[in-house]
Amino acid sequence: MIVRINLAGGFLAAAAMVLSHAAPADVKRHSAFPEAFWGSWAPIEEDCDKAAKSLITLSGKRYVDSKATCNVGWLSETAGARGTNYAAHLQCPSTTDPTQITVPDVVIIPAGVDQLSIGADFDSLKTYQRCPGKGSQSPQ
Repeated sequence: MIVRINLAGGFLAAAAMVLSHAAPADVKRHSAFPEAFWGSWAPIEEDCDKAAKSLITLSGKRYVDSKATCNVGWLSETAGARGTNYAAHLQCPSTTDPTQITVPDVVIIPAGVDQLSIGADFDSLKTYQRCPGKGSQSPQ
């Protein structure tokens, strides 16, 4: 009987040690985009000078693309294997009926100097370049 208690107690102690080393997911929540993200972004610099469908503009609490002008509900910041990951929880009123609001999430990952990877999820990320002369804008 004593052997069974020691084996069971040893198993529980080992399991507790393994589980206690699990890393907690630290998430910082922000109300706006970091100022370093403010400006206009395009997949290629040539798209910056025209009203390209692929142009994205970020400012304090705004995300604007060819489909919608969205307000930032919140921005979650988490550590990733390659650096910081951001997930923007947006609120986008319909252009035809402002009472209809879609609530998409957008993943944003800094990808280098004046580069961001942006997409609906990690599988759809595209690299965007900062448009010259369209730097930071005032928060809204």
